[in-house]
Amino acid sequence: MSNNVTSNPHLPRPRWRMLLVDDTGRLVTIRWFRALAWLFFSLLIAAVGTAAVSLLMYHRTSVQSRTLQGRIEALQNQVGSVREERERMSLRLAVAETRIQKLSESQTPQPQETGRETAAEPESITVAAAAPNEQAEAQQGEATNVPSEPPPSRVVTVEDFRLSREQGRNLLNFHYKLVNVDEKPGPVSGYSFVLLKTDSKEPGSWLPLPHAALENGRPVPVDKGRAFSIARFKTVSFSAIIEQDVNIFTSATILVFESEGELLFEKTYPTPWSEAAATIEEG
Repeated sequence: MSNNVTSNPHLPRPRWRMLLVDDTGRLVTIRWFRALAWLFFSLLIAAVGTAAVSLLMYHRTSVQSRTLQGRIEALQNQVGSVREERERMSLRLAVAETRIQKLSESQTPQPQETGRETAAEPESITVAAAAPNEQAEAQQGEATNVPSEPPPSRVVTVEDFRLSREQGRNLLNFHYKLVNVDEKPGPVSGYSFVLLKTDSKEPGSWLPLPHAALENGRPVPVDKGRAFSIARFKTVSFSAIIEQDVNIFTSATILVFESEGELLFEKTYPTPWSEAAATIEEG
């Protein structure tokens, strides 16, 4: 007699069931437990895979965004450099044209004097009659010896000055408009500064923007400033990070210089966080 036991293919397949017993001893049967377990693990794997793909896409998007932001900032810096170079070239061109005009005016021949008589005077003219002519000649000679006054400076003013500070940072934003109010035609060229001042009268505690040395309370050399060449007006906007505590600066002075270094405009404004500005707002 053989001990091998053969399985009957007609027997039903075994099924998995979960049996729970409560405190009273009653059995609670949960059918399809195996299918529910597989469904749960499938959903868990799908959720983990979706999260991993989303994280990978977010990382790639962040890297691309930072790269594009860096390229945009580099392009903005290049545009600013080109703009500054263009303004400096236009300023140099205006200075050269001014010098050429002054040189041509200095080489222009002076008109001949018409008050003097070229013909010989007849002998019958008396001394009394010749006296007026001599007096006129003396006056004309004195007039020609008077040194000519230098031409008046061009007239420039500043409008719409605004100064703001970003919250929680030592970043200051400046905005003002240079206006050519001169009656003479033609552009005006020069440089502008913003001089942040403290309550102290010592210039050593002041801060010129753009950065430059101070001599007698004024930045030198003037070509360190922001170059401009305007026929009507120009809006100037820039930002600067201040290393010191900005609360020590109580006023901001706008200085506008001609290309030759002569001061065209100077005006002081209280800073928005100073006591003077608070008094003005209360008034």
